[in-house]
Amino acid sequence: MKIFLGGGRSREEFRAVERDVWEAAERFGASTVAFDAFDGGALDDSTARTLFDVDFFVLCRSFPNEFSPADVERLRRIAPLAPIALVAGTLCEGENRTGATFPGTRRFYPETWRSTGRREFFRFFAESAGLFVASPLETWGDWRVAEARREAKRGRSETTSETTTLNSEKTAKLGTPAESVAIFPGGDAALGRLLRDEFAERGASVRLGAVRRLERFADFSPTRVVVDAVDLAAASLLDELRAIRTAFPAAALDVLGFAPRRDEVDFLEQKSGLGAVRVVAKPFDVDFLTGAAF
Repeated sequence: MKIFLGGGRSREEFRAVERDVWEAAERFGASTVAFDAFDGGALDDSTARTLFDVDFFVLCRSFPNEFSPADVERLRRIAPLAPIALVAGTLCEGENRTGATFPGTRRFYPETWRSTGRREFFRFFAESAGLFVASPLETWGDWRVAEARREAKRGRSETTSETTTLNSEKTAKLGTPAESVAIFPGGDAALGRLLRDEFAERGASVRLGAVRRLERFADFSPTRVVVDAVDLAAASLLDELRAIRTAFPAAALDVLGFAPRRDEVDFLEQKSGLGAVRVVAKPFDVDFLTGAAF
């Protein structure tokens, strides 16, 4: 097995991605080949042809135009069966809507890599299954629906004792069967219902609510609070989180946000004075969110 790691991997925002590559290589006995850049002749045609046996490409894109779709297509032609994960940094946010697109790749930001990509990356090497085994033309939505169907099919084929064991394992993910969760879905009622059902399935006591009506939680002491944030940079969000922390001083706090920037993550998790906070990037892996409290 061989893993290719390329792009601006020396940037701080990609350090975790680089560690994951080295860890996978050590754990699964894979070799690695790394290139800091695609330009300046660092990856010319003759060098590229030596990559025919790469099993997985991890590309760290630190700024727009660091490498082009043509560069990525060249890698695909050399090793057509190898999955390509493109991790886009802070400077590339929104690029997939306004700039170059990379067909056939799985695109992540550092935070979505942390919540979903890393898990699927290791799953690829350990089980030959998961997101990176699926067709690169399959959308995130297609893959999640297919995963749910496969899970349901496996569940129907299990014996009663196996099903009981599975449910016990799901409950164990919460760290304690008595965990209680307060969910503040903002304006997305459907997301609130989804999270309620997922936590309840894992054995938690769950209550939905609104921050402006915290008094309704007077008889409820959650061990975890999940807040869906419309805008992580909004001043009103910090006010809401402070109100939640005052109401539930001991609870772990998950804040959901789309494509969070590194400075937003650092502020909320380390500098906000809110205590135990974890920023979870949307779209997120449900098992990552509902797993044991951090």
